[in-house]
Amino acid sequence: MVHMGEASPDAWSDELRRTGQVVFTLRPRAALLSVALLWLVLVATQLPTLGGSLEAGGVRLVTVWLLVATAIAVTGWYVWRLITRYPMFTVDHQGIRVGRKRFLPWSEVGASGLIRGGFAQQVLPIVPKDPWAKDLTVDRMAVKNIPALAHWLEEVLKAQRTPDHD
Repeated sequence: MVHMGEASPDAWSDELRRTGQVVFTLRPRAALLSVALLWLVLVATQLPTLGGSLEAGGVRLVTVWLLVATAIAVTGWYVWRLITRYPMFTVDHQGIRVGRKRFLPWSEVGASGLIRGGFAQQVLPIVPKDPWAKDLTVDRMAVKNIPALAHWLEEVLKAQRTPDHD
């Protein structure tokens, strides 16, 4: 099964036509890479001084345990989102949804904004027409090719704005 976040814009368009929605869940590769990087950094920074921390105890030992507990929590959170296929980003005929709660109907979408961040940390803001409303954002944890997503969303938005659209 191809994950929608790894698929092409043509696959997204086909899915939107076929099912009426495109659901982008957490990309397994991105999640596993993030978790692996987190543990690698934790081990690399804490292992060399772990013996001294165990002997000394105190604040240093508590800090190590807090860092490990945080890494375990983040790992569990990613695993839960992967298992439940938690929707990170959904596009349907009514609008755009980020997560399960933040929704922006097509009539209120201004544009897909300018991509922010470097290659690995790219974020696409979906800009509402209301200048006081908060942008919806999509990152590479949901979609691998953020520039292709920006272009595809502009095409979907253009189609939604045509007078003869359903």
